[in-house]
Amino acid sequence: MPEQIGRYEIVDLLGRGAMGTVYKGFDSSLNRHIAIKVMTTNLEIDPELRARFFREAQAAGSLQHPNIITVFELGESEGRPYIAMEYLPGRDLDDIVAAREPLTVVEKVDLIEQVCRGLAYAHERGVVHRDIKPANIRVTEMGQVKVMDFGVAHLVTSELTQSGMLMGTPYYMAPEIIDGKTIDLRADIFSVGATFYELLAYTRPFQGDDLHAIFNKILNKDPKPLRQLGIDVPPLIEKVIDRALAKRPADRYANMSSMLGDMMEFWETIPASAQARAEISSSLGRTAGKGVPSVRRRRNRKRWLAAAATVALVAASAAVWRTLGPAAPAPAPAGEPGLESPAELGAGEGTPSTTTPPGGGETPSPVAAGEETKDPEPEAGTATQEPEPAVDPAAEEAARREAERRRQRAATRLAAARTAYNAARNSTDQARVAAVQAGAPNLQPSLFGRAESAAARADRSANAGSYQTAVAGLARARTDYDNARRNAVGMWLARIDSARVAVGQLANDADPASSAYADARSYQQSALAAQEINDYTEVLRYLSLAGVAYERAVPPAETAPEPEVTPPEELGPTPREIVEATLADLARAIEAEDVAALRNVWVGLNSEQIDNFSGFFQLARDLKVEFDLRSLVSSGDYIDVTVATTYDFYNEMDRRQMTREVPQTFRLGARNGRWVILGGG
Repeated sequence: MPEQIGRYEIVDLLGRGAMGTVYKGFDSSLNRHIAIKVMTTNLEIDPELRARFFREAQAAGSLQHPNIITVFELGESEGRPYIAMEYLPGRDLDDIVAAREPLTVVEKVDLIEQVCRGLAYAHERGVVHRDIKPANIRVTEMGQVKVMDFGVAHLVTSELTQSGMLMGTPYYMAPEIIDGKTIDLRADIFSVGATFYELLAYTRPFQGDDLHAIFNKILNKDPKPLRQLGIDVPPLIEKVIDRALAKRPADRYANMSSMLGDMMEFWETIPASAQARAEISSSLGRTAGKGVPSVRRRRNRKRWLAAAATVALVAASAAVWRTLGPAAPAPAPAGEPGLESPAELGAGEGTPSTTTPPGGGETPSPVAAGEETKDPEPEAGTATQEPEPAVDPAAEEAARREAERRRQRAATRLAAARTAYNAARNSTDQARVAAVQAGAPNLQPSLFGRAESAAARADRSANAGSYQTAVAGLARARTDYDNARRNAVGMWLARIDSARVAVGQLANDADPASSAYADARSYQQSALAAQEINDYTEVLRYLSLAGVAYERAVPPAETAPEPEVTPPEELGPTPREIVEATLADLARAIEAEDVAALRNVWVGLNSEQIDNFSGFFQLARDLKVEFDLRSLVSSGDYIDVTVATTYDFYNEMDRRQMTREVPQTFRLGARNGRWVILGGG
């Protein structure tokens, strides 16, 4: 296992696959763990497989969605390309299937719905995965689904598309791929259907002893119905799977959004009874307790729909009762067979029966014809019997329609609130991804932490059914994420501008005809390319390399006349000596973790830089600092330098020793008879 790949420290081996090897790495510049996928030896020598590897990075890197793994960088180390992507603690879906985890249908539908959302986003941007299977679906510890490994994905509009090329995994492969026909997004819909079937049944829909047998079943056989396997699946979900697994692409869903629409109807069928709620809740708790990522509890809002309909029906019935008033029943002829006595008529639901008197004894006999009757006085503590109201069919129909209208209005409001929350959640997730990529967790910890807290509170509000509060909270979180990203980018750009100034001054003295000058120009072009993709660490690294190359390109100075000898006591320190002494003072202040001493040496520190150093001092222990001087330009009153700063310290949070190398530029100037650092970073 290598110790280093690119700028990343290798921590562990995560797995090996047909496309390459995946390692767990550590990005010291942003203090985060990442996953690194490195191309295999076969890919190094096979041009087509190599192009396929780069196609994976090209496709996945263009996608930013909460249900798609985030790609940070495409690089090359010792001639072997690699992809750096987010590290996701959790389990692959194939591990959950292999363990036959006792997930409910609700949980399984939620997982596949997240897969569909991620693919719908990719399809809208012209990207088809072509290898959807449980092994390429990651479920994090928080229950979030991430679609991984766009290893056989291709851009529909890309010149790299090759119809007829067999790619994918046999068990989940669409028939048109096997036949070598033109492939579009409906191939992913078929694979999702096969994955959905396997997740529900814990057995694959198409099986065989060899590749030929598997392909024959995919092309010519329908999978066994889930109900025949003893799987209790709602008919709606079974129809969704059947349509997704249609042999002809034209018979499947036209797009993933249509499939999502049918799946969303499933949530309307979930009963709101206490028994169903208890079943769902206990299942979620059981799942979380076994170490399987629990499904997000966003389905509670379905229960409010049934409650709203019940309230509307009761209100409408009460209105009708007040309008019509109670109607006295017509007296029945005495002794006529087949008719109930008034006492028996009152024994309906919600009305006390008088068949047996409160004090016990026999039931009173019917009164004789024409005999005046009086209601017996009720005993103390006994409810008075009310006559049953007459039923007016028109009023009953009006009440039913009013209740239905109220239910529909409640459902519409609930759907609108849910849509607004989902949209706010997606945009907030995208803002967070952008902030993380800009290094905001380290460069803007306070602002980023405030955004994280606001997003967590918003999710709790949504789980409680308060969608309006949740949307407002997500708006605040999104604003903080955006501000944290902008501030972090501003800090990077300030460093980059200082480095460019220093490199430009070196270029003025360099010989354009030298080979080192050409190298420096190449490094500057690489820095521009890195800045286009917002990889600011690489920008500074390339600018540092350009500065070193320009130094090599500076022609030797012409022999000057022998200068007049000055007595040693009259010679002042050289610019290099001034820089070395100032940097030594700076190193002592940082190692002492003394902010006051630091400001005494680096007088140009702004409040944000002071906050960053204060946070760093709280995190680091046994801090050692070294400055490696890379370039120096003196203009009399000022000295501009580029250094490589190495921080060696014990990280109190991660509880391990760490080393970080950061390129920095400083401008030194004389103030009050001494040299200090005026600016840089």
